[in-house]
Amino acid sequence: MAARYYYNKLYPGRFLNDLVAMDSHTFDRTKYDDIDDKLAYFHVNFRARTPSRENPSSIFFAELSGTEGPEKVRMCIQLDPGEMENCTFCTGILHPRDSFIGCMGPY
Repeated sequence: MAARYYYNKLYPGRFLNDLVAMDSHTFDRTKYDDIDDKLAYFHVNFRARTPSRENPSSIFFAELSGTEGPEKVRMCIQLDPGEMENCTFCTGILHPRDSFIGCMGPY
């Protein structure tokens, strides 16, 4: 789902090859943020090559949400290893600099 979003919405025609799942975490915000948000959120890391198989694989971060499992991709981004953030909800997931649910500052 996240890879399709990446090449259909963000970079049309820039297909991701050789996808390998790395790690994922799911959480809700109701107890932490004290808001009435009924969605579950999913933070995911995967490796892929773009756009050709000769390129080295890169790590990607995706944030998805939904009420019955992942239903909507909120973001999918190729990570720069030097610019990753901590997350309020995850441990072990690599995150981009900002603009995701749970962003709390640099490592």
